Amino acid sequence: MTKFSLRALALVLCLLVCPLAAQEVRTGGTLSDPERAYIEQLTETYGASERSRAANWTLADGTSYAQGVQVRFPQFQIDRMRFNTAEEAREYAASLPSSDFVEVRDNQVLRAFGPGRPGDADLRQGWEGLPSQAPAQQPAPAEQPAEAPASPAATSVPASTARSNGSVQLLRHHLLDEELPATSPGADPAPAQPAAEEPAAEEPLDPQEAFTRAHEQEQVQEELGSYMSDQARAAFDALTPAEQAEFAGLLRNHEDPAEQAYLLRSLGAGNSMEDLEWFSGQIEGRGAEWLDQNARLAGGQALTQQWHDSCAPTSSQVLRGELDPVYALRMRQAGDPYAVDPANPSAHNPTTAAEQRALLLREGGVAVSRDGFGGRGVSVQGYENLVDSAGERAGLDFRSVETDGVDDRRAGEILDANLRQGIPTPMAIYGPNSGHAVLAVDRREAADGSVDYQIYDPWHGTLTWVSRDDVNADTIDVGTNQANVGYVYEYVAPQAPATAQVAPRPVPVPAQVTPTQVEPMPVTTPQPYPSQTIELFPVPQLEPLQVEPLELEPVEFEPVELQPGQ
Repeated sequence: MTKFSLRALALVLCLLVCPLAAQEVRTGGTLSDPERAYIEQLTETYGASERSRAANWTLADGTSYAQGVQVRFPQFQIDRMRFNTAEEAREYAASLPSSDFVEVRDNQVLRAFGPGRPGDADLRQGWEGLPSQAPAQQPAPAEQPAEAPASPAATSVPASTARSNGSVQLLRHHLLDEELPATSPGADPAPAQPAAEEPAAEEPLDPQEAFTRAHEQEQVQEELGSYMSDQARAAFDALTPAEQAEFAGLLRNHEDPAEQAYLLRSLGAGNSMEDLEWFSGQIEGRGAEWLDQNARLAGGQALTQQWHDSCAPTSSQVLRGELDPVYALRMRQAGDPYAVDPANPSAHNPTTAAEQRALLLREGGVAVSRDGFGGRGVSVQGYENLVDSAGERAGLDFRSVETDGVDDRRAGEILDANLRQGIPTPMAIYGPNSGHAVLAVDRREAADGSVDYQIYDPWHGTLTWVSRDDVNADTIDVGTNQANVGYVYEYVAPQAPATAQVAPRPVPVPAQVTPTQVEPMPVTTPQPYPSQTIELFPVPQLEPLQVEPLELEPVEFEPVELQPGQ
């Protein structure tokens, strides 16, 4: 369910806009009539495009050149690019993520990406309807007057803009934001002029200082939340000096506080340095909006349960994705976790479906398709096991607290305590003869003191704000028919080890004996915890036990005579 942000799309697609002087460049978002008709056709279904423009792309090695049209919609983006040769088109297409819609025709590449992109058939139909636009032989650019001063931007391409996109090295530029050097198709970008002075050497990196500088930023702290902030600090302190230096180097590659926050969250979630290095390369230059929609499972288009009764496993997946951006990004890159096929759970994203099925079976459930019958969900304890496993690497442990009929304020109190620390909170909600696992992922408080919680529903893959009053009153509405909050899973803080303290005493004092504290045995819930579509069958009534009265024969006792003096 990959959803790319508009900002990230601009970085990916306005890769190197070369020749402003080349004659084939179309500026200002100009579209041909067939292209405009195609975009209008998609706009009717998917909403108005926010920006469109023509652009040129030049590969960093100067051997490839592409030109095309970029159209961005609120939920997805389409690029139509043409290269000098079919080989260059295929090379570029091979570097794109497997989750994108990519079609190569001769020397042209049609690419659509983002979770709300149209279906393949719709894209292909419009693509086939567009005329071929193989690049014509370009005339040499007109000579510039000798006395014309060279633009500073036209003399060199900053090396800091280079980044890897699979097997193709690209240069990123904003078409409307930067003046770029003039080039021609297939030619190297304008060579850099010899620098008057050698670039200053990079300052030595102090890992602790670099970590603290990034970690203590207000925007980073707000994104992390207090719990994951502490986890990131503890994880960094546990690294070897070499690993700390390596991680500090990753942080220095990101100027955006949002990118730094997601990298710190990934560290706190227990990822290896190899995974952190991969993640750093994936998010470089993406920005906050793209991260929110791609490095979370409750951001943008949220994860959807693929099986009839996998609401609890799906909620545990989202919990893990909210804690671990590496896991979330890889889940989205594996396919579209938002799309569902009621008859075939593995149709759109086999990875997501397989993991949900394995988790469901592990806790005693039965997996059937969304339109199937005979499935079974997990118990309240089974859901607790799933969310504990999901939060284990981040140090989270939960316990289920029954909030139905116990204390109407208890549900809100637990949600407030967890969400104030940035801890997503599992919940079990109920309706007539049905139960459902959901997840509270955010909290907001109005000026008047009223509080709302954002609840993730795995069946629809949606996020809904509900009030604390409705949570406490068992009147929530998240798009299902379960309004009663039966259980809320409370974060259990680890107990600090007791420190033995010996008080000075002038004379020996008998040791105090502390009675052994016996923890109460956990109370298991005999009633199964099904998904929202499972009916609970009544427990059969046992016939009363017939007890025959026991007749006892009277026992006769002989009187005992006591002798005087005895």
